[in-house]
Amino acid sequence: PMGSNISNRGAGKIGKPFLKNELRQDRGYLGQGFYMYFRQTESSDEQKSQRIHDGDGFIKRRNLFGSFSNLPIQIEIWELDEGVSEGDHIHGDARPLEEIYYFLEGSGEMTIEGEKVLVEKNDALMVPPKVDHGIRNTGTGPLKMMIVWGISSE
Repeated sequence: PMGSNISNRGAGKIGKPFLKNELRQDRGYLGQGFYMYFRQTESSDEQKSQRIHDGDGFIKRRNLFGSFSNLPIQIEIWELDEGVSEGDHIHGDARPLEEIYYFLEGSGEMTIEGEKVLVEKNDALMVPPKVDHGIRNTGTGPLKMMIVWGISSE
């Protein structure tokens, strides 16, 4: 689904093969479906809007590189309008996710084990598995963040 939104250029046998119809306009194609780098643009990416963990309102989500990356993580850009929240939740034994939040613009409030933590542009927070947490936009204008998560090795 995102293949048509990702540009692949460069040299080097890195990455995964792509279908022929996705390659026609790419100049850095090495042959056999391999590229040096992948590029996504916000204007052409598929964006979702959904309620997450029973929070208030809908969070706009943009996945970065999805199944194209070989890293054991997911990376998304989230945008919360004023008053929107990701509900408090825990990633437990069944799926022990560690999450890193990096705030790109706006301000808000994270709840971590019941403690209110104010966040704003250029702040970063890491939440280990089994820690109750959530985020709410308490500022004026959108709260935009990059969130990275993966299964913890702990």
